[in-house]
Amino acid sequence: MKPLRERVSAPDALRLPADVAGVTWRRIAEDDLPLLLELTQACDAVDNPWAVTTAEEFDLWFDDPKLRLDRDSAIALDESGRAVAYGFVGQGDEHESELWIELEGAVHPERRREGIGGALLDWQDERGRRLLSAVDSSLPARLSIGANEGEVGTIALAESRGYGVARWWLELERDLGEPIVERELAPGLVLESYAGNEEATRIARNESFRDHWGSQPVSEREWREHDEQESTRADLSFVVREGEGDASRVLGFALCAVYREDWDARGFSFGYVDGLGVVADARGRGIAKALLARVLRTMRDDGLERAVLDVDSESPTGAVGLYEGVGFETVRRSMTLGREF
Repeated sequence: MKPLRERVSAPDALRLPADVAGVTWRRIAEDDLPLLLELTQACDAVDNPWAVTTAEEFDLWFDDPKLRLDRDSAIALDESGRAVAYGFVGQGDEHESELWIELEGAVHPERRREGIGGALLDWQDERGRRLLSAVDSSLPARLSIGANEGEVGTIALAESRGYGVARWWLELERDLGEPIVERELAPGLVLESYAGNEEATRIARNESFRDHWGSQPVSEREWREHDEQESTRADLSFVVREGEGDASRVLGFALCAVYREDWDARGFSFGYVDGLGVVADARGRGIAKALLARVLRTMRDDGLERAVLDVDSESPTGAVGLYEGVGFETVRRSMTLGREF
C-alpha cells in the first residue's frame, strides 16, 4: 500500500464549516463547556435518552494533546449565542494495524434538516482527510462516525457522503438479582484486584484486543487518564495472573465503571463492564467466565441492580455467546459508519 500522503487528497486550506441557516461557526474554546453541555443534553434527550453527557467527557477531549482545538474543532452559534452544533476530529495516540480518525459531533434537534449537519460533516471529512494526507504510514486508514440504530438522520447523512456501516455493536444488560454461578480457576491462576496491576493490565489489554476489529493499542497516557476518571471503579475491577515475581503476567482482566448520572435515565442503578479480555494464548481456560462471575457478584454486593456492557456483534472470541450464557440480554444496537483509505 502506498503511504497515506499519496493515497488521500485534501485541500490545503484550513477552513471552518460553511455558514448556513443563519448560524456562525468558530473554534471551540474550553470555556464553551456550558454551551456544549446544554447542546449535548438536548441531543441526548432525543437520540440517547438512556444516558447523559457529562463535563468529564468533554474534559477528555480538551486534555487530548493530539486534538488541536484551533484546527480540529468547530461550534455553531445562532443569533442569540446559543450553540446549535459542534464537531471534533480526533485520533488516538497509537496505531498498530489501522489509522483511525474519529468524527464526533451533534446538531440541536430543533435545528436539524437545515443543512447544518451537512456543513459540519463536510468540514469534518475534509479535516480528517487532511490529517491522513500528512502521514507517511502505509497502514489502512478510516474516518469513522458512531450512531445509535435509531439515529436515522445521522445515518442517512453519513451514507449520502459515502460512509457505510462498517460494524454493529450490541448493548447488553443483566439483572444482578438473578443467580450468579461462581467459576473456579485452574491451579496456578490467581484472581486479584486490579489495583496495583495497572500497567500489566494495559499490556494485557493491548495483547488481548490485537485481533479485534478496529482496536488499536492504548497508550500509557490514555490508560492513566481513564483510571483517573471519577466513574472508574478499581474496587469493582479484577485481573487474573499467572506466575510469580518477574515471571508473573496478567492473562485476563475485567474493568468496571459506574455512571451514576445515567441511573435516573435508565430507571435503575448499574455497573458498566468497561472492558473484559483474555490474551490470545490463555483463552479457553475459563478465565473470562471467572472474571465475569466475580465482577457480577461484586457489583451485586455493592448494591447495584444491573450490569451493562457493550460488545462487538462479530467478536472473534465469541464474546456475545459468553455474555448471553451468563444471563445478559441485548437491549439496543449501535453502529460504526466509515470511509476507508
